[in-house]
Amino acid sequence: WSVAKGHDSYCPLSTPFLLPEGGSWRELRMWLDVNGTRRQECSCAEMIHGVEELVRFCSSVMTLEPGDVLLTGTPAGVGRLRPGDVVTAGVEGHVQMVVAVVAEE
Repeated sequence: WSVAKGHDSYCPLSTPFLLPEGGSWRELRMWLDVNGTRRQECSCAEMIHGVEELVRFCSSVMTLEPGDVLLTGTPAGVGRLRPGDVVTAGVEGHVQMVVAVVAEE
């Protein structure tokens, strides 16, 4: 998945946020719309591997630094994007971002 999300402009990231005291990553719900149509939606509780397990594994094979981002997979609904599309994505109750798709020059 590193190659799939590693190209320039392929993986815009939102503003970081902290969970409230006592909050759990398992309660996070993520969603993604393309041109106003919901394409992806999931709960982090559905993740196959937990955050602690992912960090433990990745840090056993590479050095992790503060601010590093671990990209794992994606829920159903992946599809082609075209110039002119508008992608809106968010983590319910925490952050939302809008990205316009443009053609490479």
